[in-house]
Amino acid sequence: MGIKNSQMALEMMGQAGLRHERGVEKILRDSKLLQIYEGSNQLNRINLFANLIGRSIPQARAFEE
Repeated sequence: MGIKNSQMALEMMGQAGLRHERGVEKILRDSKLLQIYEGSNQLNRINLFANLIGRSIPQARAFEE
């Protein structure tokens, strides 16, 4: 939602939204970085499950094969 809202704000502001003093471009950049960071956290959780918990429970699947 953060990325969609900041992209919409940037579109509505036009070129003025790209100026540093407006802050919209910074919010868009930060929300995109947060999305990448959270994606890597989710992959780490799946990997942790597969390597630690998945070994003791053979029926558990992290990824469908």
